[in-house]
Amino acid sequence: MDTTVKVDLREVPVFKRHPLAFDTWDELPAGAVMRLTNDYAPTVLKAHFESLYHEIFQWDKVENGPQTWVVDIKRLRCAEPDVGDDVTERVLAALAEIRPFLEGDGGDVELVEIDKEERVVRVRLTGACSSCPSSASTLKGGVEKAIKEHAPEIRTVENVKEVK
Repeated sequence: MDTTVKVDLREVPVFKRHPLAFDTWDELPAGAVMRLTNDYAPTVLKAHFESLYHEIFQWDKVENGPQTWVVDIKRLRCAEPDVGDDVTERVLAALAEIRPFLEGDGGDVELVEIDKEERVVRVRLTGACSSCPSSASTLKGGVEKAIKEHAPEIRTVENVKEVK
C-alpha cells in the first residue's frame, strides 16, 4: 500500500518550512512519499536531503515552477543501525565540532539526554541561539546534521527549552 503525505509549504512561514519537512520525513515509513508544494524551487532543501539521507530517498519533480513547485520525496528504506555503546562519546564529538560556529554567533549547545530507545538526542540551545529566530534551522541544519554524521543511528534531535 502506497502512502503519500501532502505538505503545502506555501502558507508556512519561511523559517518553519525546513523543520516541517524534516519532521514529516522523520515520521514516514519505508515506501511512503512526502509530496511537497512550495512557492519557490526547493533546491536548498534538496541539498539538505542529499547530505543527510543520500541513500534512502528518491526526489522526483512533479511540477517545476514558475509559480508552484511540487516534488515527491520517497523514503526508500528505514534501516537504522543499532545504537552503539559509544553513542554519547560520538554525540559529544559532534557538538564539539559544531560549537565554534555557534559560539561565533554568541550561542552554544549542551547535551541534555540521549534516548537510545527512541533514538532521540535532546539538546539545549543557549546564549544567542536560545532566542534566535533561526534556531530551528540551526538545530536541524547544523546540530542535527553534525550529530547524524557522527551517530547515524540517531533519528532526530530536539531542542529542550530552559524552564524558568
